[in-house]
Amino acid sequence: MRPVHKILILLVVVVATGCSKDKRIENSITKKNGKWDVSSVTYTRIEQVVSGTNVGQIVTVDKTENNVGTMTFQKDNGEVVFDFTLNGEYRNDIYGFTVNDENIILRIKMGLNGIFNIINNFTIEQQSVSYIGEQTGKNSMTIDGSEVYQRITDTSTVQISMTATYELSR
Repeated sequence: MRPVHKILILLVVVVATGCSKDKRIENSITKKNGKWDVSSVTYTRIEQVVSGTNVGQIVTVDKTENNVGTMTFQKDNGEVVFDFTLNGEYRNDIYGFTVNDENIILRIKMGLNGIFNIINNFTIEQQSVSYIGEQTGKNSMTIDGSEVYQRITDTSTVQISMTATYELSR
């Protein structure tokens, strides 16, 4: 067999194996309706509110919380649903997810929604989310990353930044 043929066969085997590993991970995390318990989350959350000329105090929360709710990975639409409470605030957010190179990636979600009316009152909201995770065992997963939220109105601005490590189990 020629060296070129050997290289091509090896390349096909490597690509096929890599794809099948990602598919196995996707199938594994979406089993049992894709539901995972958030057994713990360690996070730093920074919030600041600016209203008019009043620059609000920066509030920082450094915390670890246990058994806060669930994340559900939905294979059919490629979404993950956050359904839990952190620091007394309920979250029910939906993000996209993919599996690539054996990493679970929660897609960056960026939005800009502006509402302007004729008296020049407006609201602009922006959000960016970036998380990456890995399945650390058959029934365990770790997800690390950050998110930023900003809301601007004609009278105030709210900015929230959070970095977090989620430990999931089932």
